[in-house]
Amino acid sequence: MTPTELFADNFVTQLMMPMLASDMTMTVAVAAPTNLQATGQFRVVVEADGVNALERVIISGPSTTSAVWTILTRGADGTSAVAHAAGRTVSQIVTAE
Repeated sequence: MTPTELFADNFVTQLMMPMLASDMTMTVAVAAPTNLQATGQFRVVVEADGVNALERVIISGPSTTSAVWTILTRGADGTSAVAHAAGRTVSQIVTAE
């Protein structure tokens, strides 16, 4: 069964801790809006910097009641899992997947 895809309008936050390419959690500035905290998943993009490309990441909805989110998939939708510095913008995205 395909997980429910969750959505929020214009949700943007930032990384509060750097991420290694192998990390399966991300620490962000704020918990997600209530409608992203349901059973299901949502997708975010971590912005590129001068060294690393942007990365799409799939997040577990129930994990987002705090500012430490559980990652289901790194390098989603044809991107690659890469390291990210603290302060990078994290935005929810909608894809055709």
